[in-house]
Amino acid sequence: MAPNRRTVITGQTTSEPSTGTATPGEDAYTPEAFAALRQELEEARAQAQTVQEQLEEAQTTNTQRNQSAGNTDANATAIALAVAQAVAQALAQNQTQSSAPPAKPAKSEKVPDPPVLTDGTDPPFEPWRSQMEDKLRINADRYPTDDAQKAYVYSRTGGHAQKHLQPRYSGEVSPPFSTAKEMIQYLASIYRDPNRVENARREYRKLYMKGNQAFNDFYTQFLHLAGEGRIPADSLREDLWDKISLDIRQALLGVKRTLDTLEKLKEACQSIDNDLRQIKELRSRTANRRNALATTGGRTTSAESRRTPQTPTAQTPAVQSLSRTQAPTQTSAPDPARPRPTYDDPRKQALSKQGACFNCGIPGHLARDCKVKKEAATVEEVVEVLDEASSESGNEEP
Repeated sequence: MAPNRRTVITGQTTSEPSTGTATPGEDAYTPEAFAALRQELEEARAQAQTVQEQLEEAQTTNTQRNQSAGNTDANATAIALAVAQAVAQALAQNQTQSSAPPAKPAKSEKVPDPPVLTDGTDPPFEPWRSQMEDKLRINADRYPTDDAQKAYVYSRTGGHAQKHLQPRYSGEVSPPFSTAKEMIQYLASIYRDPNRVENARREYRKLYMKGNQAFNDFYTQFLHLAGEGRIPADSLREDLWDKISLDIRQALLGVKRTLDTLEKLKEACQSIDNDLRQIKELRSRTANRRNALATTGGRTTSAESRRTPQTPTAQTPAVQSLSRTQAPTQTSAPDPARPRPTYDDPRKQALSKQGACFNCGIPGHLARDCKVKKEAATVEEVVEVLDEASSESGNEEP
């Protein structure tokens, strides 16, 4: 207990607790200490009650005297009474607060455990080390002693890694580990590549973006090797420009001067790479559609049925050019005397009367013997294929 101060009021001596705060020792919060504290507070409260009664009695006496002698001491008595009441209230409040046990501090939020380290490869040692150091730093209240931290590090190892720790961890080999930090450093001396900087620089110099590689995948590898190889930050922009694909460099050549930071160049590459991949996908769909048209053997498609029927003499420029340079072989010339079949399609009916090919419109052979391959022969078909491909890509959910 802190030293008490003595106060003399109306000829009696009372004790009041000092306003100084005592530093709790190891047994400050034991049940016996709380009980002793409550008893002392009860005694102080009783003494304060006695002082208040004496003051009230003195006030009554002084009031009677002042009726004849004046109010000379009335103010002093009122002040003393107010002080006594304030002291009593403070003691009562202190007793209420001290009777409740101190609240325990809340524990830190648990950080996920790092994976078990076995051979330094899966998982790699460096990421494991970073996760372990973060765990011990953030959750230090959960592992307050060196023994607790060492036990935790040992529990997150296995296989060869744990075999390396076992002799010194168990104390079989001197010197034993004294801290968890020593255990981590010991594993680093085994699994950390002493030539990692040189190896990373060598891989960085050989790194170039492949034609079918996504830019984001390449950029992740680029930054990783740059960090491992300790490449200067002021050279990363030029290095990135030299290592991206030729398609992206060609698309950005006109705006290269405006991409004066690594971040700007990275964002522009991401945008161009996305556009190029969409164009590549559209070309692939168009090629597939053309192949599908070619395998039909030149039969009428839905696109042809929607177009205006052509006259037998209306030929596309491609067919006219081929007809001048390569005359189709007349292997199956139709017999003019043979009756012609009837077709619902006016174009086919007109070509049939002329004895012309349904495919190219040139007389003298049938469609099955036509040498002109119909692979999206008209502009309308190509436009329709592109429109359908764009419509499909637009309807896909992101």
